Amino acid sequence: MPRILISFLLALSILGGDPARVWAADSAPPAVSPITEADLHPKTHTPVSAGIKDVVEQSVDLILPPLSEEESADLYDADQVGLTPECLRVGVVRPVEIDGPILGKAAYGKFTPLSTGRVWTVRIRSIDAKGLRVHFEGVDLAEGETLVVYDPASPVSRDAPATGKGPNSDGEFYSPTVFAEEILIEYRFVAETEFPRFRVTGIVHLAEKPPAPDAEKVDLSCHNDITCYAPSYSYKSGIGRMLFADGQSAYVCTGALLIDTAQTFVRNFLTANHCISTQAVVNTLEVYWLYETPTCNGAPPSLNSLNKSTGGTLRATRGADVSDFTLILLNSAPGGLVYLGWSADDGFVGSMVHGIHHPDGSFKRISFGSITQDFNFAGYDENNYWVVAWNSGATEGGSSGSPLIVGNGTLIGTLTGGTDPNLYDPCTDGRARDLYGRFSETYPFIQGYLNTGSPITATPTRTATRTRTATPSGTPTRTPTRTQTQTGNPSATPTFASPSPDNLFRYSRVWQSAGNGPAELLRILSLN
Repeated sequence: MPRILISFLLALSILGGDPARVWAADSAPPAVSPITEADLHPKTHTPVSAGIKDVVEQSVDLILPPLSEEESADLYDADQVGLTPECLRVGVVRPVEIDGPILGKAAYGKFTPLSTGRVWTVRIRSIDAKGLRVHFEGVDLAEGETLVVYDPASPVSRDAPATGKGPNSDGEFYSPTVFAEEILIEYRFVAETEFPRFRVTGIVHLAEKPPAPDAEKVDLSCHNDITCYAPSYSYKSGIGRMLFADGQSAYVCTGALLIDTAQTFVRNFLTANHCISTQAVVNTLEVYWLYETPTCNGAPPSLNSLNKSTGGTLRATRGADVSDFTLILLNSAPGGLVYLGWSADDGFVGSMVHGIHHPDGSFKRISFGSITQDFNFAGYDENNYWVVAWNSGATEGGSSGSPLIVGNGTLIGTLTGGTDPNLYDPCTDGRARDLYGRFSETYPFIQGYLNTGSPITATPTRTATRTRTATPSGTPTRTPTRTQTQTGNPSATPTFASPSPDNLFRYSRVWQSAGNGPAELLRILSLN
């Protein structure tokens, strides 16, 4: 047995520690295979209709007008006020009624004969859309039949066609997002039927953010491009941009992959309950990976070009009365991503922290600050939440659910919201604060998933007893200095003070998913 592992087990036996209670990633990244081009750009599928020039260049069958003033109300308007947290609304589900073809007839679209069967296509445009998704219902495709949605201007699909009753096996689903103003629906069928094999009942119109904020909103200017600080934050790859539909709207949030103690790379993905709280919404989820600039303050990649995870299984969720969290088992995740460590300790008051997130659903940013516990958010139990003051950077709508991190990759909380930016400008007013649900409060509800990778079969119980100092209410008492956005490569990586949890030793790993198993680094870290 390696000497370092023997040392760890000896220390653990002396202290009576529980390696499942604190699972961190406080070490420097090991030598691992870099993320490959295949991880960044997934394989593509060429729809059959893409090879038929006449089909792709046909006139648009259905044109939807620009969003009305009523439809556009509250888009990109989630200020993340801690009292009433909201995820950022970025799109509208527009009702449509299109049935699949029956006996060679259809109200929309065009038929094209193939050597085997036929293909039916319908082209839809929603004016001024940044992206489109199709809501299908009643899907029941015969063997050999497929359904796919793609951009006619770029006739490839990064998602395999739907078959049978769709990805959820219930006949209802949203197509993958196509970031374009026009889409083409392709239905390849073998035999005509008397009843339609599917219905299109909605089109998700993703809106561009307004070019300028209205007079009553704060336009934040102090975001830090995380690429300016690379490679110190290799675990940034395990943090993803979320896009999902709920009711008649589309939203964005942020979430992170967590390592399980069984070292099996179970795809546990942690975000906020106020973002996603039901299986129906999880079914619509897309998580985009590596949405980051290639160079400091460079141009971000196209979302169409990125790999993504689609859908998952809701594992556990609790609202604001606990710690505002949701844990999802993703259906898939690309290789090469770094899974964050985590700590269920509770002794981080005063610690330096950072947050990695997707403000406004844009490319990845990082904020630096400390845990202050000096602001009382009405309606929230301070014992369940961390209060954070940033001294560089900020968060916005779309950042919700993002991880609060200590050291080199240890998650200790998830973002719920913050003070009203119209009262305390996060970039200029030192009284601004953010609220993060404590992972120590989340952990009892999800420990079975993280410790073994298997479901929890009993109601979680809380075993830790803690004593906390009461938080003063009213105006924050600290006024840290804030800085503006970095305009070039920082000359040095920010440093962080070590936290002081109860345990004197910590089992530390940095994890990167690899095709042939985990690459890891094991060491003992003394914290006293």
